Amino acid sequence: MKYLILTLFYCASVLNVYSQNVHRWYQDGKVVFQLKQSEKRPISESGTLTIEAFQFLKDVEVIFGIEKVVQLHPGINDKLLNRTYQVEFSEINKVA
Repeated sequence: MKYLILTLFYCASVLNVYSQNVHRWYQDGKVVFQLKQSEKRPISESGTLTIEAFQFLKDVEVIFGIEKVVQLHPGINDKLLNRTYQVEFSEINKVA
């Protein structure tokens, strides 16, 4: 009986370590960020931007590969929402 309890405890702890947490709004390979008010905002009419529009993404592109950069709310007249962008990465397996 003691071995059964120890085995069940061991299995439960191992399964708990290797389980993945499920977050409702989490998407692999996507990061959403917002530029500060003091930063220059790149202009985009369609909402899709080139990586060159953001200097800080050049190093990230080399490591993780960037598929696209999208302005999430291009048509909204709001100071904060029109500075919100989403980056989609191609090498999501390299993220630790």
